[in-house]
Amino acid sequence: SVQFPCQQKRYGCNKTYQFNKAAEHDYVCQFIQIRCTFHVILNCDWKGSVGEFKKHVLENHNSTIRQSTMFKIDLDSSSNDTFTVITANNDFFMVSYRYDQEKKSLHHNLAFYIFEIEKQFCKIQFKNASNTAYMIQMEGCECIHYYDGLLDVTSGKTIDLTDVPQYLNYPASVSVNLIFNGVKKK
Repeated sequence: SVQFPCQQKRYGCNKTYQFNKAAEHDYVCQFIQIRCTFHVILNCDWKGSVGEFKKHVLENHNSTIRQSTMFKIDLDSSSNDTFTVITANNDFFMVSYRYDQEKKSLHHNLAFYIFEIEKQFCKIQFKNASNTAYMIQMEGCECIHYYDGLLDVTSGKTIDLTDVPQYLNYPASVSVNLIFNGVKKK
């Protein structure tokens, strides 16, 4: 059968595949070219391969790195943030969220940079920030893969938080905990 070179050959990928397997390879190719996720927020003009992105973030955007998958939202004011999470297992995630106080909604994009994982899911827990005995867990969602457009406002998921305060005993702020669970490649 005829083999085709990866479209990223000029950037170092030496893989070849059958034509109908192109998308499958592109999903895991570490030579796919991306812009830095922080290009808008931190005015970063870095472009490079997905495989080099983690190193770039570690060397240039250390202030965005967190070890925790938890963040806090003040329910009385709108907020947004984009940050990197590196877990104890050295897993690498990008998190971007926007809380709209007026609409009582949380829009989030979650991306994973783990090549051994085929799919990554995330459950979201909301806890009363001052009394963690009050907690609810939302239905899980699928994370996007590293180059699928983390900061694209059309991607991601929006959660309506209108009823959340009553379940959490009406807190001023909530802690949001992201619980990641990956499906390994076969």
